[in-house]
Amino acid sequence: MAAVMDARSTSLEALAERIDRAVTAIGRLRAENAKLRDRITELEAQGGDLDALKTAERQWTTERKEIAHRIEELVAKLDKLEV
Repeated sequence: MAAVMDARSTSLEALAERIDRAVTAIGRLRAENAKLRDRITELEAQGGDLDALKTAERQWTTERKEIAHRIEELVAKLDKLEV
């Protein structure tokens, strides 16, 4: 009977150790998960900034083309005046 009790005690101690390790691992994983969520939020915000920059770039490119076209028209007019 004492041997059975010792075996159960040993099994319970081993189980308790495994549970403690699992609790520690879960705590560590939760902390890591929180850090990753924060990083995702940060990257999503930067993605929004990137979209705004791309929009600004498209607008700038359009304005640049319009200005270049207007300059070409003015140069053509000047060429006609010189002739």
